[in-house]
Amino acid sequence: MPDPGEVRARTREYYDAVARTYFERFRDELAAKTYDRRLLDRLAAELGPGARVCDAGCGPCGHTARHLADAGLEVIGTDLSPACVALARAAQPALRFAVMAMEAMALRDACCDGILAYYSLLYTPKAALPALLGELRRVLRPGGRLLAAVKEGDHEGFVADPLGSGRETYFADFREAELRAILEGAGFRCVFSATRAPYDFEIPVRRVFVLARKPLDAAPGRA
Repeated sequence: MPDPGEVRARTREYYDAVARTYFERFRDELAAKTYDRRLLDRLAAELGPGARVCDAGCGPCGHTARHLADAGLEVIGTDLSPACVALARAAQPALRFAVMAMEAMALRDACCDGILAYYSLLYTPKAALPALLGELRRVLRPGGRLLAAVKEGDHEGFVADPLGSGRETYFADFREAELRAILEGAGFRCVFSATRAPYDFEIPVRRVFVLARKPLDAAPGRA
């Protein structure tokens, strides 16, 4: 397994370098992603108005955090990259953003009603995901929801940047059943999953979505 610390450091360096390009390319992407907006709305509806949600790995746009906030949720966006957080704060000044690694969240136990991991789990080696998911589970209240989105496939490792920066970035792709199994193994209960075809303006790879919950009888604190 690649060293998770090295992968995390290289991911931070990568996003610090490409944050502005990513922002310009993806800041308005949700407008054309009807399916994704519908799942975000489902998360908001299941949690209810005023629920506290962490957009973990929010990136530089803050657009998914903005969508959830517009749906009535109290949202904090977190990201490993200081450049991403700075851009998100500028783009969404009414929302809260903080520099934070998903593996070590500076958040209290059971303080979140929901967590969104919108294409953020795929920057972690699969063998390191149980620890990362254990941390997300720690900050989620019993009965809370986790919505994850990833790209479909069987590859894992460093690849050339699809945005053309000339850098390499780490990607792990998943099959729907595989992601469900990983989440279940980390103590979540999957309540919905689906795989959709790519939109014609996306990289031509299918997308996998899983909505899971932390069991009501889960012990407080770390998993």
